[in-house]
Amino acid sequence: RTEHEKVFGIQIDSLCDLVCFGVFPAVIGYHYNSVYPLRLIASIMIVLGAVIRLGYFNVMEEERQRNTKEYKGLPVTTVAMILPLLFMGQHNIPKNIFPFVFHSFMILISILFVLKINVKKLSMKGVLILFTIGAIILLGYLKMQHII
Repeated sequence: RTEHEKVFGIQIDSLCDLVCFGVFPAVIGYHYNSVYPLRLIASIMIVLGAVIRLGYFNVMEEERQRNTKEYKGLPVTTVAMILPLLFMGQHNIPKNIFPFVFHSFMILISILFVLKINVKKLSMKGVLILFTIGAIILLGYLKMQHII
């Protein structure tokens, strides 16, 4: 790839990540029934946190690839693991409290996006282990719901 194609790829990937892991959870959170100010604040924060995190990532990505295998801040793609696990575990939380818990997690995640914490990049082995754990949790959830 040319240098321009590489930079374009980083930018378009971040735009897709923003929509999938920032805007989409915000839309879901906004439409989840709870007090209006909390759902509005949580939805705005997760989008803004994702924008700031991805903007910083785009600026620092080339340097990070040369120097380290760590990310600064929680990667936005972790939303794809955290919020579905929270959803699947909602039967352990009283129904009237769950929307507050969900929005609180959205706010916490948005803060973790921008904190200057080091998060190690997973190896292929780590990804496979996480996928296996996720599959086991999903199968357990489906069994509890008497779907399988």
